[in-house]
Formats: sequence, C-alpha cells, structure tokens
Amino acid sequence: MPDLAGLARQLAAPSGIGGRLVGGLMDVANRKPLGRSIAALGVRAGEHVLDLGSGTGAGTARLLRAGARVTAIDHSPLMVATVRRRFRPEIDAGRVVAHQADFAALPIVGNRIDAVLAVNTLYFWHRPDGIVAELRRVLRPGGRFVAYVTDAATMVRWGMDRTGTHRLYDAAALHRIAAMIAPGAPPMLAPVRTLGADGFVLSVVLP
Repeated sequence: MPDLAGLARQLAAPSGIGGRLVGGLMDVANRKPLGRSIAALGVRAGEHVLDLGSGTGAGTARLLRAGARVTAIDHSPLMVATVRRRFRPEIDAGRVVAHQADFAALPIVGNRIDAVLAVNTLYFWHRPDGIVAELRRVLRPGGRFVAYVTDAATMVRWGMDRTGTHRLYDAAALHRIAAMIAPGAPPMLAPVRTLGADGFVLSVVLP
C-alpha cells in the first residue's frame, strides 16, 4: 500500500529524492490551479509579489513573466535551494529573492508587498493567527491575497484527513480565513476542477 503519511510529510516539507519527485509531481498537478490563481491575482508589471510556499518555483516563473518582482518563501530547504538554482540570473538582477522561513515570521519589511500567491499551502497553516498577522504586516493597503486549495471533501476521499499534516478547507473555512486577512472585505471563491479533484481559488483585497 502507498505510504500516505510519508507522502503527506513530503507534501508539507519536501526533502531528499522523494522531495524532488513530489515537487515535480506537484508542478504537474498544480498547472491548472496555478494558472487560475495567477489570473485572479491580476499581476501588474513592477509589482512586488510574495510567492508563499513557492515549491520548485513554478509560480515564481509565471509571476516573472508577468513582470513582477518576486520574494519566494518556503519551509523546505530543498525547495529554496531549487528556486535559487533555477532563478540565479533573476536573483543576481534583483528580480527574485528566495528565503527559507516560517510563514509566521516573514523576513520582509512591512508594507512592501503588493500581492500574495499561496497555491496549495493553506493546509500547513497550523498557526493561522500568526501567519495572517504577518501577511497583514507585509501587504500594502489595497494589497491582494489569492490562494488555491483542494476542498475538504476531496482531501477526505484521498485520506489526507488521517495524516495529521493537513488542515482541511471547505468554502466556509476559506471565508473565515479571508475575514481574518481582510476584515469586512468581500472575498471571491471560484471553483476549480482538475485531475478529478475539486478545489477553490480564494481572492480577497485589503482595504
């Protein structure tokens, strides 16, 4: 039988050969959700975007093509090293910065970020209050937050509710996260179906 717990740990913090394989597989699985999320973010040239949970840098690459400057942050040393290798010329040119960091302690000066992209990372927000406080600190007024998650029903079908690594989200839970990030602002939820999985793109704009 597949080692579901081991897979879940690799999804949370990829490492070693298994982490490289998982990173590549997630690039394939995330292709449609990432495209929808980038479109919802509405990136404009010259904006500073935080790619939160950047993985192998698939989102960073698309943000660069849109003309953004990118700060890529991930929990995994392997993923951060991958991003640094992949984007060495852009790092040297000052268009990309890559950090390994706790999402609740972002190495970013306040009010410097125009938009945040978080694709398939909310599952690992085990201290959401601290992470939300950091996002509110680094986002400029009028900043945008866009996230994609696979919905709770699909995650339960896959057994991810039994791994202890993933928080699960339905539409109501996403609305609660949006209200924490931008109180009083109306969030948007767009359904996405890909590879037999149902999910949502969440978008909200700070006042």
